[in-house]
Formats: sequence, C-alpha cells, structure tokens
Amino acid sequence: MAAPKKTVDEIWRELNARPLQPPRSGAAATGIPGFGLPGVSTRTRVLPSKAHGAAPLPAADDAPLAARGGPRPAPAYDPAAAGVSAEEVQTYLAGLQRTLNCLADPDRGTRRAAMAALSARLLRGDAAAPKASPAMLQARQRRRGRRAAAPPRSRGAPTRRRRRARAAQALLAGPLAHPLAGLLADPVESVRLSALTLLLEGARQVADPTALLPGLLPALRTRMGVCRCWSPPRSALAPAADDLAALLARGLEDAFPDAKRAAAAALGALAERLPPRRLEDQAERLLQSLLPNLAHQHSKVRLAMLAGLRSLVLSGLPAGAVGGTLAPALRPLAFDHSPSVRESYYAALAAWLGCAAQPAARAADGGAEAAGAGAADAAHAQCRTHAPALLPLLLLGVSDPVDGIAAAALAALEQAGAAWLALPAAAAAGDSGGGEPMDADGPGAAAAAAAAAPDLAASAEAVAAAQLPPPFDGLPGEPCRRMVVALLPQLLPGVLAGLKEWTATLRSAAARTLHAVLVLAGPAAAPHLGALLPALIGAMGEEEPDIVARLAACARALGALAQAGAWLPLLVDALTDAKAGPGARANALVVGSCLVHAAAAARQAGDPRLLGLLVGALAGEELRHSDHAGVQAQALSLASALIAWAPPEVVVEHGQALHLVLLQLHGNAAAAGTEAGGADADAAAAADRAAAALQRLADACGLADAGALAAAHGRALLRALAADADGWTAGSPNLQAVMSLLRTAGPDALAELLPAVAEVLAPLLADADRDPGLRLALLRLLDGLLEGKATGAAFARGGNAALALRALLVPPLVWRAGKVGRGARARARPRRAAVDAARLPARRVTPAHDGRHKRRQAAAAVRFAAITALATLLARRLAPPEALLAAAAPAGGLLPLLAQCLDDDWYADLRHTACYVTQALLEQVGASLDDEARRALYPELLKRLDDSANKVRVAACASLVAFVRAAGPGYCATNAGYLAAGVVIHMDDGDALVAEAACQVLEALAATHPRVAAAEVGKVAERFRARHYCDRVLAAAARGGATE
Repeated sequence: MAAPKKTVDEIWRELNARPLQPPRSGAAATGIPGFGLPGVSTRTRVLPSKAHGAAPLPAADDAPLAARGGPRPAPAYDPAAAGVSAEEVQTYLAGLQRTLNCLADPDRGTRRAAMAALSARLLRGDAAAPKASPAMLQARQRRRGRRAAAPPRSRGAPTRRRRRARAAQALLAGPLAHPLAGLLADPVESVRLSALTLLLEGARQVADPTALLPGLLPALRTRMGVCRCWSPPRSALAPAADDLAALLARGLEDAFPDAKRAAAAALGALAERLPPRRLEDQAERLLQSLLPNLAHQHSKVRLAMLAGLRSLVLSGLPAGAVGGTLAPALRPLAFDHSPSVRESYYAALAAWLGCAAQPAARAADGGAEAAGAGAADAAHAQCRTHAPALLPLLLLGVSDPVDGIAAAALAALEQAGAAWLALPAAAAAGDSGGGEPMDADGPGAAAAAAAAAPDLAASAEAVAAAQLPPPFDGLPGEPCRRMVVALLPQLLPGVLAGLKEWTATLRSAAARTLHAVLVLAGPAAAPHLGALLPALIGAMGEEEPDIVARLAACARALGALAQAGAWLPLLVDALTDAKAGPGARANALVVGSCLVHAAAAARQAGDPRLLGLLVGALAGEELRHSDHAGVQAQALSLASALIAWAPPEVVVEHGQALHLVLLQLHGNAAAAGTEAGGADADAAAAADRAAAALQRLADACGLADAGALAAAHGRALLRALAADADGWTAGSPNLQAVMSLLRTAGPDALAELLPAVAEVLAPLLADADRDPGLRLALLRLLDGLLEGKATGAAFARGGNAALALRALLVPPLVWRAGKVGRGARARARPRRAAVDAARLPARRVTPAHDGRHKRRQAAAAVRFAAITALATLLARRLAPPEALLAAAAPAGGLLPLLAQCLDDDWYADLRHTACYVTQALLEQVGASLDDEARRALYPELLKRLDDSANKVRVAACASLVAFVRAAGPGYCATNAGYLAAGVVIHMDDGDALVAEAACQVLEALAATHPRVAAAEVGKVAERFRARHYCDRVLAAAARGGATE
C-alpha cells in the first residue's frame, strides 16, 4: 500500500529538521524525542522573508528552548505519579502531532492558529478531534448535573474528578510542559497570552499544581528577567519559594496596575501557604519591590499591596526589617486620602501586633487545637517583637478623622495590649510559641511584675479634666495602657523628635501620637517629664492652629493624669529660665496654663510650697515686665487658673504677689487700648479678663472687690512699684501697674493713696524735661480718675483736691521758653530762616525743624492734657472754693497760667478749654476774686473774641458773661465801658453763633451797668445789620435802669 502523500510544509520541515537526539531521562516513558513529541522538530531555519520582528532573547542556561535554538528534554515526570499510564498519554498525543508541530512554525499566524487549536482541543474539543477522555483531562466541559453511571466504588478508590485532574496533570507536567513554556518567549503577544491562558486553566484543574513548577519556572524566570540560574526543584511548593518570590518581585515592579495587584495577591497566597519564616531570605527583595507601590496613585493598588504585605510580615521578616525598612515606608499611609486604605492599613498593623491569629498555616499532625495554640503564642511573641516599631503607627490611628477608623484603631490597640500581656503567661506555662525569650522564670513572675508596675488608676474627675476626644470614652483597658507604659522609653524619643519635623503633616502626626501616648500612660509619664515638658514648650510655638490645639490637649492630659508634684518644679524652672526669650516664655506659660487648668479640674492637691514658687515666678520681673503680647495673655490665663486651683490659705498668703501680677496685666491691656485710641477690641477684652481675675482673687481672699484688694495691698504695692520712678517712661511696666492700681481702687482706698501718689507723680509732671508721653499718660490718668463717678469722689475728700491742683494739675500748665521759645524766635526772623533754608540742602534743615516742631507739639499736648483735667475737676465741682481761691491767688499761680493758655497759638482746643476753665472758675469763685485778678482776666478774654476759631470766640463770650455776673454792679464803670466797647462790634458778626454770644454778654452787662451798655449800643444801632440784637440789649438796659 502506497504511503500517504506529504504536504509541502511537511517536506520543508523534514529538510530543515536536525538529527534527533537520543532520548534522555523522562523521554523513554513517552517515546517522544526532541520536544518530547513524535515528529516535532525543535530547531527551524528562519527564512529572511519570514524573519520575526523581535530580537531573540539571549541564550541562558535556564532560557526557554525557543530562545536557545536547541532542543530541551521534556521534564522528567512519570505519568504514573498522576495515576495515568504512559500508553494512554502517547496515544492521546498522537492525535495532536500536527498541531504541536505548528507551534514551532516560523509564521506567526501558523503559531497563533496552532495555539488556538491546541487550547480548543485540550479544553473543549472540536468536530474533527474529540476532547480528551475523562481519563486524560477533567470533565469540566461536561454538562452540569450529568454524571456517568459508575458502579459502587470502595472507600479508597479514586473518583472520576480526581482521575481527570490527574490526567491533566500528566499532560501539563510532562510532555506539554516544555512546548508551552517555550511559547512564553514567543515574540507574538497573542501567542504568549494563549499559552499563559492554557497554563492557567490547566493549573486550576490539576490535582497537584506544584507538579507544574519544574517545567514552568525556568521560562517564567527568564521571561521576567530573573537571571539567576535555576536548578530543578523537587515537586513541592516550599523548595520553589525562592524562585516564586523572585518572580513575584518582578511582578510587583510591573508598570501595569493590574499586574501589580495580581502579584500582590499571589504573594499573599504564597506567604499564607508556606511554613513560617520560609520567605525570610527573600523578604528584603520583596519589600524593595512592594513598599514603593504603597504610594501608587490608584487606591486599589495600595489596598492590594497592603493585603500582600500583611501576609508577608505575618510569615516572618528578618531581624530589624520591621523597624528599619517597613515602619518608615508605612508612615505616609496614615495620611492617605482614601479611608479604605487607612482602614486596611490599621487592620494590618493590628494583625502584626497579634490582634488576630496567624493565617492558617501549615499545621503539623498535632491537631487543630495544638496548631491554634501555637498560632496564638506566635502572635503574642510577634506583638512583643514588633510593638516598639509598629505601636506608634497604630497610636496615630486613634486620632483618625474618620470616627469609624479611629474606633477600630482603638479597639485594635486594646487587643494588642491583651496579646502583650498574654505572652508572659504563656512563657510561664512553658510554651512561648517560638517568641523571644521572656524574663519570667515561673508562674509567680507575672504576678511580681504586675505588683511592681506603676499604679495607672485615675479618678473620674481626672478623666473628665483631660477632655479626651472621640473615640475615647474614658480611659482604655489596662492591658494596652501597661503595654504603652512598658514601651515609653522606646516610644517617646521618636515621637518627640517628630515635633521638630519640617512639614506640618509630620508635626501634626507626632502631636496626635503623643496625645494618645500620654492618655494611655497616665501617671506613668511622670518619670519622663524631664523630656516631655521641654519638648511641649518648644513645639508650642507652632503656627498651625490644629497642631497647637493637639499640643494643648497633651498638656491637659498631663495635668489631669500625672501628679502635680512631678511637673510643678519643672514648670517653675521653665518660667524662671534667664536664658529663655519672650517666645519661649510664652510657650511655657501656655503649657503651664493647660497643666494648671487640668489639675484644678481634676481636683488635685497642690503642694503649697511649689504653688508659692509658681506665684513667685509669675511675679518676677522677667515675666511681669515683658511686653510680648503672648506672654501677657498667657500669664493672665495661668494666674487665673492658679487662683482657681490653689487652696484659700495659699491664695491669701501670696495674695499681694498675685495682686501685683494682675495689676500689671490689667495695666498692660489698658495701655494697649489707649495707644489704639480705644478701638482695640482685643485689648479691651484682655482688660475685662484681668478685671474679672481681680474679682476672683478678691473672692478667694475673702474681700468684696478689687477696691478692697487695693485697700489691703495698695500702700505696699505703690511703695514697691515707685522705687524706680526716676527712670519711668511712658511704657514702663511699673508705671502701668501703678496706673492700674489707681484705676481699680475704690473711693476709700484711692482717697488714702492720693497723698502718696501725689508725692510720686508731682516731680514727674513738673519736670518739663521728662518724657512727654509719660506726662501725657499721667494727666490722662488723672482726668479719667476725676471723671469717674467712684474715683472722682476720692478727690473731694480732705485736702485731696487742693493737693491735686497744687501738685498735679497746675505745674504742667507752665509754658517754658526753653522748649517753645526758640521756635517763636525763629518765626520772628522769617527772612533769615528762608535764606538759610534756600542755601542748605533740605535733608540738613528738615531734621532740626522737625525736632523743634515735635517739641512744641509735645509741650502744647501736655498743657492741653493738664487744662482738660482741670476742666473736669471744675466741671464736677470736686474742689472746694477755698482750694480754688488758693490756686487763683498770686501764690497759686493759676490765673497767669490760664492767661497763657488763652493766648496759646498751637491748639485751638487748648484755647477753647482754657475759656471753659475760666468760665467755671468765675462761676464758682468769681465773686471772691479781687479787682487785680479781674483786670488780669478780662483783657485776655476780649482778645479771644478775635480768635481764628469761632468756637473759641463763643466760649470767650460765655466766660465774659460769667465775668460780668461775678463782678456785679460794683464793678468799675470805666472798665465796664471798655468791656462793652470791645464786645459790641461782634454783635454784628457774620456768624450767627458769635453774634448771639456777644449779644448775651451785653445783655448781662446791661443788667448790671445799663447806662454803659445802652450808650455803647446806641452808638452803633443805626449802622448794624442785625438791629434785633441792639433792640434786645436796649430792652435789657431799660429793664436794668428801671431796677436801678
């Protein structure tokens, strides 16, 4: 019978085929040389017209056969291991000869079609070639629910599903392993994808997937770029772990997100199925590939990486890898914008700290109960090993912005504490679970350790005073608190160093972690206060409000839960540090205020000696004299908290020092408000708070109000504050304290203090060389005291009014030629000044001119402040007549000074106020003045009728009315005529107010000297425009003549 006719392709392949190599190990069983298949060549000559576009891969010892260009023997797999005979395998492969031969065809289309046909043949079957028999492949393609009838089998007989899986295993692990692995290096992507799909589907159906590893790992390693030589492993998963880890590391480095996720999932599955610490040697390589993906832009990738990392860490890492590599890479996840990522992150931390048993693991034949106990002990040991590095990360989760995540982190923290305390008990029982050696030597060691542990109990008041935010609902359980206490020496250095980080995010994380640590440590934080307080004080200068609030919460937790005797000395040292600047003192005051507030709310008992030292630190000049706004505000807060906390006997004992501090702060706030013209709302609020603190101090001392405090401490305080009065300026702290003392003193206390006050202030007000700002501040103070309803009454008592006139109000009215006269003389020589100004550069003339201008302005301002205070004294009628007469007497010197003020050419307001003072003086004691005093006043008043300011002219007319009424009918008619002649002309003024005021003067004069007034008005009545004013004066003169 003639042989079948060959096709052109078959002839071409035979011509180009290399001689067959002798069969090697594994080939005898199947009878398939080369690829392990009959008639299949593994070496082809590529024609130039059919050359592949991709460059061939470099040949390596473990490179696939298609890349090396030479035959590779089939893997040494015995079909009998899968329960299939070699004859069945060879018979089935005979029907696939043509398809397998096309897998090495130079044409990519042929290879692609062959790969599709092979997949269809093996997995689904077709019309020409039926699918694999149940003995060769699985019956996955059979209809669901149909099962072949089979006779009853014994208990040990293999099922049909098992037989199919074993048949598939015999094919994929044996003859087909090398051809399919070679196709993984094919330059056509669709071919590679088809080969991978077939391998993946087949691996899901085989009974033992590890049997495929010897044939696949070399090609996979080469394809993934893992160049280390591969030695054929035994048929088990554990020996191939290193190669699988290398492949997964490359998969984690893939640029495709789905590939990263798949590699992470495979890593998790591998770590869960391997014995503990099997991946320890590959952990560093895996971490290098995995950890950068924790910052991937896709949250799903980050979640997948966390899942894989969770299993990897639970399987075991080398010593130092958790703290040196893992923990720094995990920190940014606490700030991940995805809540699901943060939730998974904290769940992983909880698992690593022993909050969940290790995943499954390969339990030995000791039974499930023994395996579970071993896993629990291993988790406890892992908690002890990883807690120093991972506990700070979990503590940060307690303050997560999402309430659910924060609550879960707190629950995990409590579970970690339980795992921490459970390990010594296990070690004492003789089963440590493979963890680190414990210090416990017997059952009594744990009890002894618990007895030696610090007392962590806290009262309900202390917990409430700490103001714990959610998720805290009181203090957590004792196990996690004891865990934190035991790790405090290791936790605090890193947390405190984080408060100095450059970025606000890291500083915020450190502050949040520190708060959780202090809440959990409670009283046990006392031995570490030497490092805690300086760190808190240094960090309190933070600009971010959220971080400052968290640091304040840390200080409150310390003040409420730690004993006051532990932190009070450190606080006093920080406040009295001579090297500290204003900013550092303000920070220390903030921390101290939070500590004292919390201690007061927790009802802690403070040591009287330490409380006295704290009061002394507040009253020291370094703090009290500081002009730093933060220092002043926080000192007030600390003083208020101290008054509320200290026992009454301590407050009474140190009441004078506390009074001094509050007076200083009240004076500083009042001075700030004065400088701002009363428009500074913050200064006004600070003054109100200081006044409220003074009232609380008075209540604590058993006194009625701040006035009673001034009565009790005023003389001593004034004596102490006035010790440096010779060096006072406008901003001197002691001056501001004295002013506050006078403002807050009651009428009785102020009346008693005024003589001593006059003794201190008189030299300052009389000295024209003093700082003008100082003199202005004192005169404004006096004006305010005179205007106050309660404080003004103090001047009316005894001889205080005469003392104030003589020593405080009259001396500043003196006009000194040395200060202003030079300016007046310069004005007398305008031509010479103009010539000098023209010859000299402006920059050499302007400073001197400005200096003279400022001096004149300051002198006029002082005189105006003095005349204003005098006007207030006269308006409130606080001075008795005898005191006014004494001041108006030649010895008193008031009238000449008034005349100077009436003629002042700087301020119109000064002349206007001088007119008002003259009017008030005449109304109160004008009838008692002698003729010489009258003759000194009325010419100056007449001059003011020609003033450039109409308001001064109107005020001068009002003063002349008072003058005429005070002089009465007995006044000299000649002088009365001079007066009428000087006033009558202004009755026809264009300003109606001035004309009306002049008319009122003449009406008053007509009442006392009708003939003089009528004569002067009659002379001008015919030519005046305002005839009705003349008629009014003539009518008044007629009435006065009738009465006369």
